[in-house]
Amino acid sequence: MDDSRQIGHGNSMSGRKQFDETTALDAATRQFWQYGFANTSISNLESATGLNKSSLYNCFKNKDQLFQLCLDHFEQHYVSRVLRALVEPDFRTALEQLFALAIDTFNDPEFPTGCLATRTALDNIDPNSQVFTLIQAQATRMESAIYTRCKQALTDTQIPENTDCKAMAATIHAMLRGVLVISCANGSTEAAHVAYRFFIQSILAQNGAR
Repeated sequence: MDDSRQIGHGNSMSGRKQFDETTALDAATRQFWQYGFANTSISNLESATGLNKSSLYNCFKNKDQLFQLCLDHFEQHYVSRVLRALVEPDFRTALEQLFALAIDTFNDPEFPTGCLATRTALDNIDPNSQVFTLIQAQATRMESAIYTRCKQALTDTQIPENTDCKAMAATIHAMLRGVLVISCANGSTEAAHVAYRFFIQSILAQNGAR
């Protein structure tokens, strides 16, 4: 999708306004992010985006389809900031920066607090629904990125050769989501920072990492 594409209610000759799809998508993303999928209505999305129901359906088809686009937008514009930490050559530093960036990004006062995917997963979504499938796929992609970094640490002999990278990645991923919930629940990031530092120290020491 071309981020600069303009989507019109009609053509400019008819006097109808045009709107930027990315701007509307970001507004919808923040609505889902703050209130969750279940608690976001089409009326809420109209208010958030400034579009009427007809324009929303013409551009985004339905609420499920719009949520899928919002989840993609969330990954591209917000999650990607966090995952950039994984390029750090030193494994311990990469993990420290991963957690610190996640906590800082998802507690930035400019954005809704917490993680869109985690918030949605806690909404008691029907496991047979498309939304549940989307959330699972997003979690799989994130864990896969962490797993790839663990494998690189193994190749670089920064963790022992008998390390179960799949289990390590799953544990890091679970803790990452956990510290975001902690920071939301406490209304402060202090406990989350303390928790991840202790976690990294413990998991690396347990695995005999250098």
